[in-house]
Amino acid sequence: MQMDSNQNAIEEIRKLNELFKLKEVKRRGSVAGRPESSAEHSWSCIVLAEYFLPKLRQKIDEKKVIKMLLYHDLIEIKSGDTFFFDDKATKNQKQKEYSALEALRKSIPTQIFRDFIALWKEFDENKTTEAKFCNAIDKLDPIIQSAFSKFEWKKYKISEKLLREKKQPYFEPFPEINEVFEDFIEYAKKNKYF
Repeated sequence: MQMDSNQNAIEEIRKLNELFKLKEVKRRGSVAGRPESSAEHSWSCIVLAEYFLPKLRQKIDEKKVIKMLLYHDLIEIKSGDTFFFDDKATKNQKQKEYSALEALRKSIPTQIFRDFIALWKEFDENKTTEAKFCNAIDKLDPIIQSAFSKFEWKKYKISEKLLREKKQPYFEPFPEINEVFEDFIEYAKKNKYF
């Protein structure tokens, strides 16, 4: 009996360890001269949410937001990250992520997968206030991450037009976030990021 219990515990540890692989998923942004991980991105999204939540005029479920941001990129453990400004890669992103779901289902703890799948689908559909807020935060995070790194903006040839076209629609439902975005645009123009 002790052997079975021990094996079950080790299997649960293995499944928990699978979640930690989000730390290994690399993004295009950089942290201290190395690629940022998706886990670091999720953490900074939670920090941004905690900053903006008290400023919002809308009523919003804070616990749901925090869990949604915690889980929103777990799919990348199996699918990898897709650079938001790479139109070719983002074209197939949803298909790639939905294909990765089954592999993720089998490899992480069941209770976490249940929470993850519900919140990830809500985030992906982007219909609820919480999902819209989380998507806005997700799109704002890389801007804040690279706000004082003109090199990153030049490297990826991100223009004001492209930034407004791709990201601003996510910010518009939240004037508090859109205002920060507009302030950054002015800063970037003044400092010749574009």
